[in-house]
Amino acid sequence: MFRVVLLGFLVFTVSCVLVPTATYAMSLDDDEEDAEDVADLLDQAKKAGKSESFSKANKLLEKAKMYGVSTDDTQEASRYVAGKKQAKDERLERERKEKERLARLKREKEKRARQARLARQREQESYSRSYTGSNYSSLSGGSQRFSCEYSCRTDEVFLSSYYDVGTVTISASSEYDAENRVKELSYKRCRSMRDKYGNLMRQGSVSCRRAY
Repeated sequence: MFRVVLLGFLVFTVSCVLVPTATYAMSLDDDEEDAEDVADLLDQAKKAGKSESFSKANKLLEKAKMYGVSTDDTQEASRYVAGKKQAKDERLERERKEKERLARLKREKEKRARQARLARQREQESYSRSYTGSNYSSLSGGSQRFSCEYSCRTDEVFLSSYYDVGTVTISASSEYDAENRVKELSYKRCRSMRDKYGNLMRQGSVSCRRAY
């Protein structure tokens, strides 16, 4: 009987020692598996952040936080994703401002071109009015009538675009005299004009022929 009692006591003692040890070993294995799972989730979250898939990255981070392990690594991954998000937002803001700047420059350029075009139209209308009717009569004083055509050209050496102003009919003693008088007439006018690109103008060609 004593042996039976002793054997039962030994079995009870061994079971008390072995069961906690096995439970502890199992707990260690679970923690290691959780840490591996978290590491994998954090790696995926970083890759998603690098490719700017921030919604996916945040979901992976939240899933990793639920394990409650590797908190330092989780925080580091969260900062990495947040940094990528901030960099994208800053880039988009720079791009937005650059688009606004280019659009503003385009509007200003179009406005200047429109103002220059209107100014040329006003100058042409004023010029046409000032050299019609009674003003043309001041050019008379010769025995022959000549029809003269003149133009103003761009005031640039390597540009050859011309802007034709019009024609004038005058009375002069000769074709040479008619051309000289029209040159005097158009000189100041050409110097006060600009071409369609905004370049200053200067006197261009003058040609006269006998009017019959």
